Formats: sequence, structure tokens, C-alpha cells
Amino acid sequence: MNNLKLHSIQIPADAPGQHTQLQYYTLSPPKPSAKIYIQAALHADEQPGTMILHFLLQKLAASKHKPLAQFTILPMANPLGMQNIHLQHHTGRYHSASGTNYNRQWPDLHKLVTQDNHSLHKKLSRNAANNRRLILGETKKWLKAQTPASALQAHRLAVTSLAYDADIVLDLHCDNNALKHIFTFPQFMPEYQDLSDHIQAKAVLVAEMENSGTFEETWINPWLKLARQFPDKNIPPPPFSATIEWRGQGDVGETPNKKDAEQLFHFFQARKLISGTPPRPSRGAVARHFNATQVLRAPEPGLLDYRVKPGDRVKVGETVADLVALQGPDAFRGRTPLKAATSGLVLSTNYHKYVWRGASVAKIVGSKPLPDRGDFLLED
Repeated sequence: MNNLKLHSIQIPADAPGQHTQLQYYTLSPPKPSAKIYIQAALHADEQPGTMILHFLLQKLAASKHKPLAQFTILPMANPLGMQNIHLQHHTGRYHSASGTNYNRQWPDLHKLVTQDNHSLHKKLSRNAANNRRLILGETKKWLKAQTPASALQAHRLAVTSLAYDADIVLDLHCDNNALKHIFTFPQFMPEYQDLSDHIQAKAVLVAEMENSGTFEETWINPWLKLARQFPDKNIPPPPFSATIEWRGQGDVGETPNKKDAEQLFHFFQARKLISGTPPRPSRGAVARHFNATQVLRAPEPGLLDYRVKPGDRVKVGETVADLVALQGPDAFRGRTPLKAATSGLVLSTNYHKYVWRGASVAKIVGSKPLPDRGDFLLED
């Protein structure tokens, strides 16, 4: 049996008489070839990833196949968000005290580690291995010097300290009602097409999204920005960082999450991070730029009457849903058709049928950039 170890970090609360426990597992051979960091439920109301890691931990503990890399696994990465229960409803996407989205405003490690750090700049060389040790060493030094001023800062510092030196960082999320898909950066494709293949992703959406403040962006910033800042130095490539959206919020249970865990296990085997030879997967979705995906939004409050479901294909001008009016001269009688602005795959819809102005109705994965997408491509 592989030797999984359970760890716990205490996070002091902002109110008296309370604290929170961040629990995680590690698994490692004596001489690991790499470090893998996996977390779930950073948006605490997104539970499929937690169930997937439940089954992955079981498989890692019982498998005859040995880990070749060090694994750090956080099945419930955001215990703060698990406390956001209001009037019998769990709202785990936003920090209740500040309103901060738990997957936004993560630190830009490049800016924080390199500002006023001229010794780092002077020590960079043409030796990639030495540069990697130097950058990670300075990052570790900065992390250890921090004194968090709130529970949210303490939580982010703890998570960042666990993940900063990983070679692969996977952040498991889910959408509202959706097909399985991946968000990552164009620099990683097609090298990591095998992740899409093994988990059978229905879409791979790529964009740099600099300064969006997402968790996955944190790990590539130092490497990409230093490489641009010092093109004459041999800055190593960034760790692979991706967000996997495991369908919708209701897709929690042995079916389908046990198979999801097996697919992740096979991906790690294919990467020589776990011993053994996985079955050969069929082709998953190939990368498309995220600016070719339409985020269809409600122009006014109403009730959604969908004409399509995730997995359907639509053409430009096709009605995705009718919006039943809830106010005005046509209240409760009028219907406004909400139409596709691109031809492609319906990736997600909204489980909740009452929507307000600006609420997301659907995501449609097209092949051509959409002029109205702007610089900030995320939904919120």
C-alpha cells in the first residue's frame, strides 16, 4: 500500500474563538522525478473535484503502481468558503467578508518576488537549472517573510507555499451545467494535448489572461515575465498549470467521478509520474483560443426556456433560449429569443432558470475570435 500522509495547517480566523483547518495529503517516493500539486473546491460550492480526489486518493493508496513523483493533494482547498452558509444556502464562490472571488486576486509572484530584488536579477545566468533554483529560492524566501493580515491572506499564503515549486498544477473546478473542459495557456499546447485525451475533454480553451488574478496564472507569471524581461538569460519554462472544469455542480458521485479519477491516474501514468502503462485514450478536444467562445448573457431579468443543451451544436443566429419577461408591458407574456453569435458547441448552460440582467445564459465554443470579447475573458 502506498504511504499517503495527511497534514493539517491551522488558519486563524478574523473573529475570536475560531480557526480553520486546511488538510492535505502527500505521497512521494524517496527520489521523486517531479512535484504534482492538485486541488479541488477553491470555489467551495464546486464539489465534483473533491469527489474525484476522494476516488484518486483511494486508488493511489491501494494501487500496485508506485508514485514516481511527489504528489500534494488538497481535496478541499478552501475551508474558509465551506463556512459560507447563509439561510440554508451555501455560497462558496466569494469571500463573505470582502466579496472577493476566491479564484481572483491571487498574488503576482513575479512582481512580489522581484521588486527591489536586484540581487536576483544579477544572479540570473545562461544555466537554466541554476536559474530555476534561484527563482524558487527567492520565492520561498518571500513566502516565509510574509505576515498575513487576515484569514483570507493566511489561507492564500498557505496554499501558495504548498504549490509554488510544483512542476504540474491542476485546479479542479466545475461549471454550473456543462461538459468537461480545460482552461490553460497557449504556451502549453499541443504539448499537453494528452491531458485532454485522457480525461476526454470536450473543449480546451487557451488564453494568457495576464493580470486576471486566477490561481492558475500565479504559477506561470514569474517564468514568463522573467523570460521576457531577460531574453539573454536561459529562464526555464513555467510549470504546467491548468483549470479543469468537471462538468456541472450537480455531477457529484461515484458515477461519473470514479472514472474521472481513473482518467487522471492514467494521465499521470502516461507522463511517467506513476508506474505502469495506461490504456491508450481516444482523441480529446484540441485547443481553441478563449476569445472565440461566446458568453451569452441575459439582456434583462427573466425566466430561461432553453432550446438547446450542453453538447448540442448551433449556428450563428440560432435561438439558444427564450427569455420570458418578468416586468414591463409584456410581463409574463412576452418572450425574447437569445441567439448564438457564433457557430459551434454549446459548452454550458445555466442550471438556474431565473436570471438577472448580465447573468450568463450559455457558453458556445466557436472557431473565430469574437470582436466583443474584450481583454477580460472570464465570466466574473
